[in-house]
Amino acid sequence: ENIYFLSIYLLTGMLTVMIIFNSFIWYSTRDKVIGYHLLYMIAAMGMIANKLIAISRGQYYESFSRDSWSDNLISTLLAIPYTLFCYEGFNVRNGTRLLRYSWYQIFILNSFHLVVVIIVGIAGVKDYQKTHAGGILLMIIFAATLFLIFNALVIKNKSRFQKFLISGVIFFTAMLLFAALQENYYKSPIINGRSGFFLAIAGEMLFFALASAQRIKDI
Repeated sequence: ENIYFLSIYLLTGMLTVMIIFNSFIWYSTRDKVIGYHLLYMIAAMGMIANKLIAISRGQYYESFSRDSWSDNLISTLLAIPYTLFCYEGFNVRNGTRLLRYSWYQIFILNSFHLVVVIIVGIAGVKDYQKTHAGGILLMIIFAATLFLIFNALVIKNKSRFQKFLISGVIFFTAMLLFAALQENYYKSPIINGRSGFFLAIAGEMLFFALASAQRIKDI
């Protein structure tokens, strides 16, 4: 429980500072990459705010499988600006055919996932991740993410900005997988569920901060 609160307050502080900083940078440059990064952080702050409201009501859970519908909705919304950020950051428009294919694949899957979450919420379906269809969808999205990472890794002549961006995506994916394994298989009380998710975003944000700093230099 202590790690849960530590991770959420750490992420809140980081996001607050980075949103303020990136808002000034975007206002000055109107750069698309900075803009999508800013939208991603605002969505992440919305997720944190939702959790803080739940904490104030004593209605919070560390487990992924016990998330509320609003948690799932905001987490899924989070993926849209994140995917657009990757599109600009990886220069998908001018990338290889496989890079373009992998990006469009993950974008379509994330958009479809958002529609599914909205529908199951309206239909009153609870814990859809535990269903066979929900589990398969999440596994497909995770596999598509790995495919995108692989195609980003093989980009020739990557800029420093892209290297920081790829490092952040890899850290987030690895930490999220570690948290899921801890919760579902190893049953360790150290890091699991939402604690791992928050720490994954926090670590990723550090890499993205370095990427943003490099982006400002490159503009």
